[in-house]
Amino acid sequence: MKSLNKTSFFIILLSSTMIIISSPSWMVMWMGLEINLLSFIPLMKEKNNSMSSESMIKYFIVQALASTIFLFALLNPFINSELMILSSMSIKLGLTPFHFWYPMIMEGMSWINCLILSTWQKISPLIILSYLNFNLMMLMFVILTNLVSSFLSMNFSSLRKLMTFSSLNNISWMMPLLSISKPMWMIYLVLYSIVSSSIIFMFKTLNISFMNQMFLIKFKFKWNIMVMLSFLSMAGLPPFMGFIPKWISIQNLINSNLFFLTFCLILSTMMLIFSYSRMLFSSMMIINFEKSWNKIIINNSTILLLMNIFIIIPWTILLI
Repeated sequence: MKSLNKTSFFIILLSSTMIIISSPSWMVMWMGLEINLLSFIPLMKEKNNSMSSESMIKYFIVQALASTIFLFALLNPFINSELMILSSMSIKLGLTPFHFWYPMIMEGMSWINCLILSTWQKISPLIILSYLNFNLMMLMFVILTNLVSSFLSMNFSSLRKLMTFSSLNNISWMMPLLSISKPMWMIYLVLYSIVSSSIIFMFKTLNISFMNQMFLIKFKFKWNIMVMLSFLSMAGLPPFMGFIPKWISIQNLINSNLFFLTFCLILSTMMLIFSYSRMLFSSMMIINFEKSWNKIIINNSTILLLMNIFIIIPWTILLI
């Protein structure tokens, strides 16, 4: 029965996003956001996780505040509605300086919910932002989010926090594409979701949440290879799949003469590569450790491995 209820809420979650994508009305979009919020909160509830209730309350308060600001912008004709809409969607996305709630909530959720929050739940606010012009205020949000997320990723050993700041960093790559090329940001989101899924399912399979646990896990050889490929792809290094969306963004930004923004985005990516490299070296060194955190027999790791090995497909599409 519980599984049926969660499935129902998940279907409603998907439907609410479809409502926002297909809606021509701001008010219908607001209703879609509310349905999305009320359908995701039950999915966050977990029986064996004492932090899930706290995360649910925090998430509801933050998202309700953002929805209130959005509704106020729609109903009040005497204010700068575009600025208010931008602020409300920035809160929903967790952009800097409204990012403080995001890592706290991610820490209290399961890996699957972390994946949903960092991928699917970003679609609705980004769709709404795509109707706005890329102005100076949005540029400030992008640069601040990009640089702050890169700096913060160096200071935490929590893998959930690391994935949080990776999500924020990639959102800052997507936002300029909203006004430059709408199909391109959707392609970026799809490719980022594939890479994130492979990483998060790996963490879920290994049952790890902190970087130091990676020193204590005894891997098989093919699992070591998969860890290495996943992190290289997540870092955005060529020729892995994670490089494709960043390459798309750089091409579009340069064509739009946004050279300073391109420089900031590349600089932040270099800092993220440092963070990912720490975990990569950890996974390569653990083969020398005798003790293990847990002895794992992995039967389905081939699927995740192929997600990172089959990099020739996106390259072929782009070259065509």
